[in-house]
Amino acid sequence: MLIDFQREYFTGNVPLPEGEAAAANAARLVEWADRAGVLVVHVHHVAPSAQAALFTPGSDRVEPHPRLVPRAGHQRISKTLPSSFVGTELDAFLKGRGVDTLVVAGLMTHMCVDSTARDAVSARLPDGRRRRRLRDARPARPRYRRGGGACGDPPREPERARGPFRRRARDGGHRAAGVSPASAVDRR
Repeated sequence: MLIDFQREYFTGNVPLPEGEAAAANAARLVEWADRAGVLVVHVHHVAPSAQAALFTPGSDRVEPHPRLVPRAGHQRISKTLPSSFVGTELDAFLKGRGVDTLVVAGLMTHMCVDSTARDAVSARLPDGRRRRRLRDARPARPRYRRGGGACGDPPREPERARGPFRRRARDGGHRAAGVSPASAVDRR
């Protein structure tokens, strides 16, 4: 599933610094999926109002990135909210196709990718369905902590994680969150 690989994040109002690298990795993922016969779903955000500053309906900014234009056999779904499941036909489509595993790449990690992955796990897909987010095909803008420094920066003091958070703090949360590099898809 490719989420929001649209021109808004490349040449529009919210260009992402790592967007082109993520698009290249997502294009590799699509090539792999097409060769393997794996279903590809493109989810595109379209604002509900023509007055919206972002993802304005009818603008070129809602069009897909040139490397990630849906092909024959791919499914395209439009959404108006961060989650790809809320207010869309995605849930029924996936259940109707018997999909039990999601590989998710998209923009931006902290909003639409996260919302979609959470809904896939918690409310939309039955127990036993798996999802995998690709860490090098889902960039985000830096988020800043109170007191300065980006959230992904190393802490200023020695790590003080305790209990179940210790592992998550040491590996950046990637293993605990089911996040893999795009290159890992070929091995799974």
